[in-house]
Amino acid sequence: MIRANEAVTAEYTDIDEEKRLWVIPPQKMKQKHGGKPHIVPLSKQAYSLLQKIKTLANGNGYLFPSVRTKTGRMNPQTVNKAIRKSLGYSKEALTAHGLRKTTSSYLHEKGILPDVVELCLSHTIGGLRGVYNKAKYLPQRREAMQLWGDYVAQCMAKSGVSHLKLVAW
Repeated sequence: MIRANEAVTAEYTDIDEEKRLWVIPPQKMKQKHGGKPHIVPLSKQAYSLLQKIKTLANGNGYLFPSVRTKTGRMNPQTVNKAIRKSLGYSKEALTAHGLRKTTSSYLHEKGILPDVVELCLSHTIGGLRGVYNKAKYLPQRREAMQLWGDYVAQCMAKSGVSHLKLVAW
């Protein structure tokens, strides 16, 4: 449940393969969170996909490289273009940021604790709860990400769309 800019600036050095975690440094995040990284547990599907697309990177250190840009990485708007072109959605119907809302709603509907969902979104917990509760909920976030990964895999199986088709676009 990361932002498009966090995805396109991600490098393979940000992935802890042993723990299957994506560690997003604060300088790559919208919210800096006092210099603390955002830890994203990777679902089995996300981890597998990252392993597959690594072979497409041709030695480029970015998770989502591009030969068309000076930076060597995709532009954040490329994600929205891929959604429109590969999946056939209009700009108004679905955006990369809209997927964060979709994921949040799905996880809430499945009974995932609100604080867990907020931490998955890299949001800070406000008010007194945020002052007193410093829990990271890593096992619960891993469960939430796997629940979402399973749901996406189920949707893709029904649609016949391949992960790699989207990535190779």
